[in-house]
Amino acid sequence: MLPSPRSLPILCCLALAIHALPAAAPAGEIVRLPLTLSADLVYLSDMEIEVLSFDTAQPWTEILDVRLHLTGTYCCHLIVGSYALGPPSSADCAEPGLVCGFLVGDDEIYPTVRMFTGTWEDQTYDACETQDFEVEIVFEVPADTADWSFLAEGAGTVFLRGLECPCVSVYPNMCFCDPSAVAISAELVVELETGVPVESSSWGAIKAIFR
Repeated sequence: MLPSPRSLPILCCLALAIHALPAAAPAGEIVRLPLTLSADLVYLSDMEIEVLSFDTAQPWTEILDVRLHLTGTYCCHLIVGSYALGPPSSADCAEPGLVCGFLVGDDEIYPTVRMFTGTWEDQTYDACETQDFEVEIVFEVPADTADWSFLAEGAGTVFLRGLECPCVSVYPNMCFCDPSAVAISAELVVELETGVPVESSSWGAIKAIFR
């Protein structure tokens, strides 16, 4: 059965519109992977590194983006000075923060510094007010060309570390720095490419609509 002359313009417009439809843009699948801390509270200092290994036992498709969701507490990076290991003689505050990234063998991949906002004047020992934080850290990668192939097997190692103590000791003066942050929970957020193409429609199916 041939279409009527009145329906031909409509059929032509529909055919052109469907032909011009773009394929569906890749839709990202978000995987949220809780990471196990070594203790209920992890005090981040520059002297130790917190290692968070994971293995999903399945490969990941093309990885679009990776972030780290952290909760914890911080206060000023407290520096206590003393003379020849004597009682505290001074107390200063510096901005707190932490470093995170990935470990591949002995190499640190995409090390990223996160500073916490706030200013503090000089204050006495234990006078710092603790504040909660919840952040999602975007890893610093070179020139927007992140290569996440080292995570393609769905396994890897995240590291956390505190900032270095900003106090330089000159004998017999000594400096003691509190951890610059405390981690309570950590979660890796991975965005995977899961594009689904648009289902094409045949010319016969279009004509059938107008029968």
